[in-house]
Parts: sequence; C-alpha cells; structure tokens
Amino acid sequence: MGQLKAYEYSVEKQELPGCQILPSGTLRLDGTIKTENPDEADVFIFPVATMYYRTTEQILQIRNLKYMPGREERHVFFDVSDFDHVYGLNCQFIRCNVKQYMKKFDKNTISWAWPVEPLAHLAPVPEEGFKYDVSFHGWRNYEPRKQSADSCREHTGLKCDLSEYVEFHGYFERDNPPEAKKRMEAYKKSLQESRIALAGRSIKEVFPYRFFEAMSAGRVPALFCTGHTLPWENKIDYEKCCLIFKEEQAPDAGNLIRAFLDKTSDQELIQRGQYGLEMWQRWLNRDKWASLMTEAVEEKLTAMGLRGA
Repeated sequence: MGQLKAYEYSVEKQELPGCQILPSGTLRLDGTIKTENPDEADVFIFPVATMYYRTTEQILQIRNLKYMPGREERHVFFDVSDFDHVYGLNCQFIRCNVKQYMKKFDKNTISWAWPVEPLAHLAPVPEEGFKYDVSFHGWRNYEPRKQSADSCREHTGLKCDLSEYVEFHGYFERDNPPEAKKRMEAYKKSLQESRIALAGRSIKEVFPYRFFEAMSAGRVPALFCTGHTLPWENKIDYEKCCLIFKEEQAPDAGNLIRAFLDKTSDQELIQRGQYGLEMWQRWLNRDKWASLMTEAVEEKLTAMGLRGA
C-alpha cells in the first residue's frame, strides 16, 4: 500500500483559525509523505494540539476546516490535555484521558497514554528483594486515591510506603524545584522497592499518571478508576500486567491487593512487570509517539476501509 500521503494545514496558508504561530504540542506523523494536493491525501493533519480548540466557537472552526467535507475520517488531531470537550465529528482524535462517552460523540477517537518519563532503569528488583508490598507517593486529592491509600495503610497484612502531598506535583515542581526533585527521587526509589504501585484516579475524571509510570518502571499498577478507555487495548493484555478495579472498590483496596499477593509469587510479579514494561516500550513510549501515531492512524484507516483508497 505504500506510505501515507499527508496534507498538513498551515499558518502560512491561513488554514489554522486563530493561530499566528504554531504553539507547542503539535501533531507529527513520522513516515508519511507530505503532499500539497488534497485530492491525493490519505490523511489531513491538524498540527495544533486541540486543547486550544474547546469552546463552542473554536469547535465550530474545527468543523468548518476547508477540506473537512467528505473527508472527516481522514482528518487527524491530537490532544494531550485532561479537558473533556467533544466535537461531534468522525475524525481521528488521538487523545490522552479518553472517557468512554467521548467515543459516542467522536466515534473514531483513539485512546492515548500520558507522556510519562521512561523508568526502565527501576525495573531490576533490589538485591535484597522487595521492601514494600504497596507504594504510593503523590497528590492526595480525590476520593478513590484517598480511599485506596487509607485502606492499604490500615491493613495489618500489608507493608506500605505511602507519602501523600497536598500539592499537585506539576505546580510544586514549578514553585519549589529542589524539594520537588527530592520528592521525585523518593517516589522512584519506593517504586523500585515495591511489589504494587497504587494508581487511584487523580482529580475528578482524570486518569492517573501513576498507572503508566508503573508500567514504564516494570511494576504492577493497581488501578482504581472507572469510565476511561485504555490505549492499544487490541495490542496490550492489561490483565497480564495490571490490577484493574472499579472506583467504588477503592475502600477495599487493602484486602484486594493482599488477596492478589497471597496467590502471586514474587517471580510472577516480576514477569508481569516485565510484560508491562515491554508493552509500554512498544506501544506507549513517549519518545516513539510520532511513529506510533502513524501506526494507529494506518490501523484506523484500514478498519474503515480507507487505506489505499
């Protein structure tokens, strides 16, 4: 079928509503061939992150793009924000933090992972073995997260390393870099020394970064989150590398994790973590996004019968 031919909307051609310059967070599809002829394009790239287009007026601008009529499925967008707006279009919206309801309005939405730091250097278990059963270092800010941490802390059969903060790390990192660095190093050390990494839902309706960080570090995350869709579910067997629970199960996190550990050897835990790391490196690694997005778009076009058309 050959490489995809891509037409990219641009500032120079005055095709990007409201943009004088290209902001950060732009979309790139590696491996495509650029074309200036829209009639031969397999895909149409909207390079500006769609987090900048979420008001009613801005969404209308997206809908009225010059080459949108008859080509919705070939248009590709990217959004790395935690905003929850929808467009009511059949375009390919590559988005982090995808809730299930979004796909009802934008049916060709592609779920994507958060751009977490590569942490494969943490995968080797310390020589003395695991020190903790459960680790969580982070913002204590929403009920599933609070409840899961409290349940593990109060469980007499679990050894936990829990450090909870009142500040969001991103803002704290901006305002107090030295202390933020210390916190991050303590978190990474805890992650390496622990069997399970708690990943309770972050702020309301936001999928936790901690889930993908655990995969990146070769550790098993215990997710307490409902209503989202995971990226590359047709490629990654998440049940092999993660514990996935509903939010309402968070108050029972201690019992759930203890029951899992009672029937799971450390060797199996390591194997699960290794599988998660391999899947993260293959399908989720932020350093490979430009090529992975091309792969996702090609797969979507093929599924719609548009590849090579």
